[in-house]
Amino acid sequence: MKSRLALAKMEDLPAMKSLFEASIRQTCNQDYSPEEIEAWLLSLKNKQRWEELIQNQIVWLALVEADLAGFCSLKDGHYLDFLYVLPDHQGLGIAKQLVAAAIDETRKLGNTKISSDISITARPFMEAQGWKVIRMNENPRADQTLINYRMELEL
Repeated sequence: MKSRLALAKMEDLPAMKSLFEASIRQTCNQDYSPEEIEAWLLSLKNKQRWEELIQNQIVWLALVEADLAGFCSLKDGHYLDFLYVLPDHQGLGIAKQLVAAAIDETRKLGNTKISSDISITARPFMEAQGWKVIRMNENPRADQTLINYRMELEL
């Protein structure tokens, strides 16, 4: 399924936050406990973080017809910060399209490497795209420790 990419605006935040929550709850539940998921979702309450996402990063929306199907963001020209796709749109090439946009922008900015901190759930997808694990991270959130992986792709 081909989606159309558009740049996010502040008014897109409610839909982005809803998609973020649905993706984590419905996709990551095989790799993270209910308590870990709730700790992860506490970030939804960080209004400043979400506003700064739009203000300070390049954020692409993947739209299928007029509906938001996924989004990703590029921070500092070389760091893939967010990558989320609605559960019922996964496996359709949307994440690949979003990551490709971030990679293209990273190259345009003259960078030779892109990095990200990737969930347990997304790690196989990223490895299939050629990304390499650099290290495992332990992220304290609330009373939980969330595991993810620093991954990089040489461009």
